[in-house]
Amino acid sequence: MVKTVSRLLSLALMIAASSGGVFVSTQIGRAQGEHHVVHGATRLPKVAPLSVRAPDLTGAARAGATLTAGTGIWKHHPSHFDYQWMRCDGRGGNCRPIRGATANAFKIRHTFAGMTLRVRLIATNRVGSAASASSMTYRIAAGNAPKPGNGTPSPPGGGSGDAPKGGGGSGSGGSDPAPTTTTTTTPTSTTPTPAPPVSANQWWAASSFWNQPIPAGARLDANSPTWTNMLLANGNVQSIYVNSDYWTINLYHATTATPTASIYVQNTNKHITIPYQAAWKGTPDTDAHLAVIDDSTGCEYEFQGFDANNKSAVGIEINNIQTGSGAHINDSGVGGGALSLLGGLITPQDIASGSINHALRIATPVNSPSYVLPGTVSDGTHPGGIPEGQLLRLDPSLDLTPYNLNPFQKTVAKALQTYGAYDADSGASFTLYTESTFDGSTYSQTPTALPKTLINHLQFLTPLYSNIPLGPDATPRSAQLH
Repeated sequence: MVKTVSRLLSLALMIAASSGGVFVSTQIGRAQGEHHVVHGATRLPKVAPLSVRAPDLTGAARAGATLTAGTGIWKHHPSHFDYQWMRCDGRGGNCRPIRGATANAFKIRHTFAGMTLRVRLIATNRVGSAASASSMTYRIAAGNAPKPGNGTPSPPGGGSGDAPKGGGGSGSGGSDPAPTTTTTTTPTSTTPTPAPPVSANQWWAASSFWNQPIPAGARLDANSPTWTNMLLANGNVQSIYVNSDYWTINLYHATTATPTASIYVQNTNKHITIPYQAAWKGTPDTDAHLAVIDDSTGCEYEFQGFDANNKSAVGIEINNIQTGSGAHINDSGVGGGALSLLGGLITPQDIASGSINHALRIATPVNSPSYVLPGTVSDGTHPGGIPEGQLLRLDPSLDLTPYNLNPFQKTVAKALQTYGAYDADSGASFTLYTESTFDGSTYSQTPTALPKTLINHLQFLTPLYSNIPLGPDATPRSAQLH
């Protein structure tokens, strides 16, 4: 009986393979470290796998710690995954395979201090194979960060002011310094509270570049067609993606009644005491972004690599959302272009109102090492690519009707036509950002990616500004690093 069933199953699979028909599988392969399961009826793939979202990395970027790589998101039903860990220089370049590091988990060696790591994932199905690489980690720290207040110097290779981000689903490992303690003030609430914009669904000073509609006389950059074609040719760009949970930012609202906590910031080897409640956490990915707005002062504290258990972070940027521009000097900040992580963020209030009254924030996989204002630095690696700080828009004359956009997509598309988006970071895909749902935010309309066909109608503009006020970490009325 078993042999008969086996022969029948084999015959069914042969027929399905020759006709492109349907077959049922309970498991079509095992990835290293996990199962890859297909449920129900699935067509046999006719093309090689295609990466939709690059593999994520989780774990601390510290010697002795273990990093774990996910599989990312793929089309065309890959049945097998192969991993190769690579060691790279401090900016994520000159990567070389690490001999024997071919599992989905990797324990970081002490000899990698000061370097960065990536993982290269090869997905295979019956037709062929394709590769996708993660973003780089932070620079590997030599070991545990110093205990607070003991005067120990910062660990070599610990934090870097230009640490990469994971827009579009690829991330970078954080650090895990020793814990500090909170003050003994009793919290008034442990429920996460999303922070609303201060007024009219806009942050920043009224004169901020984030709040200015693109003027009618704006000119196209000579490289606009080239950059559009670079995006269209990139295999990871399958849409104008929207990060709405992972790889964006958790945002919380503080009042004068909010207790305080001392946070250790690794890449400064200093502490800062800010309003903070124990329930407030970074996003549950290795970027671990968190922002706190002090409503009484307008001061905003945003962190990368935030560790709620140890009250620590890898990097910090301090802004004032009432008086600041939303651009920052290149010091201990957390954004690729040193633009605030709140700059261009789509909020639940934006969507509920049906109108986004500010420019958007975007990341691309083809950013250049160069930058233009309002950017003040770049973590891009593609010579001739898009400079960070670059302003782009959707052609304002484009009729959106034929694209059958849902209400969320239409609201975002109109904002791209009116205000545009600033290239603020490098990511694995072409990505916009909403406030993360992990901070308790809910949206009246589900955040949805915009169709790839709209990329054909993007316009990259010549820089509108030759001088922009830049925020320092010593923002007036804000808490100070000490």
